[in-house]
Amino acid sequence: GLEIGSGIGAFYKTLYDENSEFYNPQKIGKLIQSDFSSNFLNNNPYPNKIELDEENIKLKPNSFDIVIVNFALHNVNNPKDVFKSIYNILKPNGAIVLSIPISGSLEKLSEAFFEAEMKLFNGVSPRIHPLTDVKTLGNIVQSAGFKEITVDKDKIEIMFKDFYKIFKDLKNSAQNNILSNRNKNYVGKNFFNTVEQIYAKH
Repeated sequence: GLEIGSGIGAFYKTLYDENSEFYNPQKIGKLIQSDFSSNFLNNNPYPNKIELDEENIKLKPNSFDIVIVNFALHNVNNPKDVFKSIYNILKPNGAIVLSIPISGSLEKLSEAFFEAEMKLFNGVSPRIHPLTDVKTLGNIVQSAGFKEITVDKDKIEIMFKDFYKIFKDLKNSAQNNILSNRNKNYVGKNFFNTVEQIYAKH
């Protein structure tokens, strides 16, 4: 198996750590972990790691029985090409298991940013990059060559006691704002205080 966007090895630990609730090393006999970030890989204590740009996958065709992707492909520029590359490295009848945030994720935070910027700056800048919907994602995967596609949607609500813990969690999971057309000017503490007040109100 190949994991794309393995980060610091959370999935590997889940599968191979004897103390894990989901310990089952027989499911995937050998899992190669990959990530674009060398920093993540350096902080990943588990074996079988390679540095890999998911938008430039240069691995041997027909090499893997399964590819696992957890929250790692919603940032790519050309998803159709990425899925074609993944299809190419899979063996016949191989599978991809993908989890991805979809449109509607971080909706309340996005609304708070919008309202604060309109109030303070009379204009908005993209703060949370656009996410795809389930139907579009299914079409992209199918156009790459995959068959027998199953799509499931889960709503996961996370409650935060501290507003700034949201940003810490997003940063630690590499979900910072990466949009090239974002506002890169310093907005100041007052802006985030306003966002916090609006977020708490709603």
